[in-house]
Amino acid sequence: MGSIAGYIDTVVKEWKVDIGDYVVPGDLVCVVTYETYAGPAERIITSGVYGTISKKYYSEGETVPKGESLWDVDLDTRYYMNHFYPLTLLKGESGLGYRLELLCKLSMPDSDKYDKEKWIKELAEWTNNMRDLFQTCKMDKVKTMESLCDGIHDDVFDTEKYYVVKSFNDAIKRGNIKDIPRESELEVGSNRFTKLVHLFADYCGSFWMTIPGEEEESAEAGIRRLYAYVTRKYDS
Repeated sequence: MGSIAGYIDTVVKEWKVDIGDYVVPGDLVCVVTYETYAGPAERIITSGVYGTISKKYYSEGETVPKGESLWDVDLDTRYYMNHFYPLTLLKGESGLGYRLELLCKLSMPDSDKYDKEKWIKELAEWTNNMRDLFQTCKMDKVKTMESLCDGIHDDVFDTEKYYVVKSFNDAIKRGNIKDIPRESELEVGSNRFTKLVHLFADYCGSFWMTIPGEEEESAEAGIRRLYAYVTRKYDS
């Protein structure tokens, strides 16, 4: 996530931020110069996102080729998610935790003998509802989508796989995850849950950005496709 200098070669005149600085939309990041028919000119470049400056690719005085990124910023995913969640609560929609539980259920190696069809339909309904809410979001839709999908990915990126699965096994035994007998367990070594979470996050990223009526497949069909892929990959 960064910003390009422009559509012509520019020169970094002055940085207004340091690595680690937090920026919001409108904050001055740097000043660049470029050549025009009338002579040298300056342009100020501002942030368009909420986040932390993580890299500066060019030093003051260096030429930035047209179209190249000047800096990278780590999105403040909490900001975008915290501003999206009130919308979900207002509409009475469940948060990411509900989706994670459904993915956990589908990842059960023997889910076919439970209520897989019900879980797929529930997950599809959640995905559709979230897409409809997402389309009404007044914030930057791309940044909000990236933040939400980061949140889905983080469920397995930020915690070792074993402990993620163990937490679900513990929840099953406590009866916190309904529709699964307490003696059931999600296999730690299968990778089914991890892969399904990542695939679902990527799927949501494209599905939520599609205007209703223009999608190539329904959410239910998409989820069935992902589930079938994971099942073939790890059960063969």
